[in-house]
Amino acid sequence: MNRKILNIGDKFGGWIILEQLQEKKNGYILYKVKCLCGTEMIHAGHYIRSLKSPFCRSCSAKKRIPKGKENKFFKHGASMKDNPLRNTNKVWVVMKQRCNNINSRDYKNYGGRGINYCEKWETFEGFVDDMGKCPKGLSLDRINNDGNYEKNNCRWSTRTQQNNNRRDNTIFMIENVRVTRTEIQNKLNWTRDMYRRRFEKYGPEWIVNEYKMCHS
Repeated sequence: MNRKILNIGDKFGGWIILEQLQEKKNGYILYKVKCLCGTEMIHAGHYIRSLKSPFCRSCSAKKRIPKGKENKFFKHGASMKDNPLRNTNKVWVVMKQRCNNINSRDYKNYGGRGINYCEKWETFEGFVDDMGKCPKGLSLDRINNDGNYEKNNCRWSTRTQQNNNRRDNTIFMIENVRVTRTEIQNKLNWTRDMYRRRFEKYGPEWIVNEYKMCHS
């Protein structure tokens, strides 16, 4: 399993990375870190990134952090049931999990491939400032699947648009027009399994002819 390497000087909450250690714990890379108060500790990389505890337990660092919205860890309340930004907050949380949490089922396709998010999106406020509220029925989509989560590479897309933009989507050039496998499936009312079986049995030319007949 890929482990995301943290760099010396990286900051996560109140922690700053001082040193990567040689030994590991349960397969996880260990780091020497320092809290805002100066306390040094050893933590696994995934624990530091998760921000489950952004400061050491015994220090007084929290007392020296600005209160309210001046505090980067300010609780925006967007996860509350009646908050209009609740769905947007869910999207933001999933994005961070994909990039940071090696226990996430999606990590191998995101953080495991080096996909990250811009520094501004470390906070929910920064994410909303760039992307706004998530429109109903849409989800966050990266335009370039090999690029990071950032304003210039993200958009709110429908499920169909996202499926057409998948890395594993097959592309056909039909009469000089780019057509994806997903578009062919939708046009012919095929499931992905139906497409696979017919592709294996008849080949790509037959698939293209079926699409042309339906499209004409």
